[in-house]
Amino acid sequence: IGEQTFEVTLEPLGKVTFASYRPDTQQNPLGDALFEIQEAGGKTTALEGIFENNIRANEIFNEVEAVSFPDYNGDGFSDIIIICNYSPSSGPDVGTGYSEARIYRGNEDGLFTLERELSEVTNSALAEKTVQSVLGFQGSRGKHRPPIGNRHISIICRSRIRKNGRDIS
Repeated sequence: IGEQTFEVTLEPLGKVTFASYRPDTQQNPLGDALFEIQEAGGKTTALEGIFENNIRANEIFNEVEAVSFPDYNGDGFSDIIIICNYSPSSGPDVGTGYSEARIYRGNEDGLFTLERELSEVTNSALAEKTVQSVLGFQGSRGKHRPPIGNRHISIICRSRIRKNGRDIS
């Protein structure tokens, strides 16, 4: 996918090619897009797909809407956010598209791990998926904060012990 394949600098790998590939729908109509990181010297690493063997359960791949390489968790290593668009392959919603975000955490070895649970929580929480909305949602949760419901409770409690902007505890 030419418009979603490009050279980028990722920490700690340096300059690499991030490549996006359309699924081979002749081989399997439910195939998903494939993403690879191609390093100088020929090493290629495929990113883990959402489903086993990169075959969707009941969705057809439409397009890659966005790819971004922020350090969303502040650990100093590049992370990857990918937003793809799919359509149900059967049922009453055939032909309607929806977006899905994938979040990959980078590490000191230059490996990227699909943050499956984080991706699921993000997809459930956001009606509209853009790189900015995904980053905003991640920022609102913080790096090591408890789930959103508990955070809300702690903010309410904190506000009760403050008066006129000053801590009275």
